[in-house]
Amino acid sequence: MKNVLVNLDKELALYPQNADAVGVRSEINHVIDIPSALEVAQKGERILKMIKAGAYKNPVLVKSIIQRSEDLWSAPSEFSITQEEAYRIAELFFISNQKAPGERNLLKASHTGKEIIEAVVAIFEQAGKPLDDVEFDEPYFHTALLEATGEQ
Repeated sequence: MKNVLVNLDKELALYPQNADAVGVRSEINHVIDIPSALEVAQKGERILKMIKAGAYKNPVLVKSIIQRSEDLWSAPSEFSITQEEAYRIAELFFISNQKAPGERNLLKASHTGKEIIEAVVAIFEQAGKPLDDVEFDEPYFHTALLEATGEQ
């Protein structure tokens, strides 16, 4: 996750006038574990998408999206799986996702099965294969963003 957070920090640094971008950059320095890294990465990705879509022109939208903590990574999981099961599934993903040298390791993450995603990140880190990017699949967020910003 270190590469993911470094890349996120660089991109957020392009928007020093945005208080939310500055806030997430500060949070990056306080990440202590994989779940908190995923939480910060998700917040940062949302903020970047809102900036690029021009959503910051709509403060009501920004407030509603940022405050929806039930959609953030730290929200309780609805998926019932043991850590052992999650780790076994993550190992299978890791084995089947071997990249050639120079290829980027990208991960698409969803709240459904977040225990598996956290195990995948842990396995990549243990193997010394850094993830380059995590993309969050968030239907609520993307729908709200599209409705508020239209085709632009």
